[in-house]
Amino acid sequence: MDGDPVERALVVRRLEDVCAAAVPARDRPGLIRDIATVVSEVGVNMTSVSSNVGAGKELVIISATLEVESLDQMQRVFARLEKVKDVRAVERDLGKIKRK
Repeated sequence: MDGDPVERALVVRRLEDVCAAAVPARDRPGLIRDIATVVSEVGVNMTSVSSNVGAGKELVIISATLEVESLDQMQRVFARLEKVKDVRAVERDLGKIKRK
């Protein structure tokens, strides 16, 4: 890719279609339900979700794959997720997007 605007637009579009998110949070019952509710309310489809609890059993990293229609929609869902009780941050995890 030599900076051609059309090629760049295609790459951005592909990244917007599937967004891998990492959500570090304090573990508690109902956390994944609360996250799934927010994602659904924004109109985003969550195609996968997994959680990894740290050794101390208090911190969990929730990984979710989201199908978004635009960068704006991704930013809206991230902003809403940051307001979920016990969520510490919401980050885009570019290393987990599976490219075809």
